[in-house]
Amino acid sequence: MDSLRPEQRIEMVQLIAQHQSHLRGFVRSLMIRPEDVDDLVQEVNLVIWEKADQFEMGTSFWAWASQIARLKVMNQVRKYGRNRFI
Repeated sequence: MDSLRPEQRIEMVQLIAQHQSHLRGFVRSLMIRPEDVDDLVQEVNLVIWEKADQFEMGTSFWAWASQIARLKVMNQVRKYGRNRFI
């Protein structure tokens, strides 16, 4: 992340903000427990920010971010499977 220039950081913040509602809807559509959506979206945002230097500007942000979200949801669903009370 530190390798991003200031204008790239600004662009990344804009992309995250622009796709936030779509990302939230995507996560909501995949989650088993709706009460976990907000926390998971925040985790996705954190991963996106941490991996921002791996994103190639000019490519599809949505394709990249939705795959991060999908992987986070899959990890959460695995956690559900280990919890016999869910």
